[in-house]
Amino acid sequence: MAKSRLHELAARGQSVWFDTLSRDLVKTGELKRMMDEDAVTGVTSNPTIFQKALSSGDAYDDDMNVLCLGSEVVGPSLARELVVAFLNATFDGGDRYVARLKKVAEMERTMKNGEVTPA
Repeated sequence: MAKSRLHELAARGQSVWFDTLSRDLVKTGELKRMMDEDAVTGVTSNPTIFQKALSSGDAYDDDMNVLCLGSEVVGPSLARELVVAFLNATFDGGDRYVARLKKVAEMERTMKNGEVTPA
């Protein structure tokens, strides 16, 4: 396979990151393809992108999870393993998790109505 311009950047020490992480990106294999073919070495998502992903489509309707990996602590192999396990995890319906989901749903309702709740 021919090296892309992103590979040239990586060869010069520049890390190539993708700033729109989603569950579908991992499940479809597109992230792996980007890592293999486009020299992508990291992924992230800012709050606006993450909120849009949560509010559109049904990829996140089953439960609520957030995964954060420190790039200086977790290497690529372990990161891949953790992300795959995270994405394949299922909601067990435990009381404490249901309570957390209810709190988040209430926060979302409050924010949609423009109400401000004291911290």
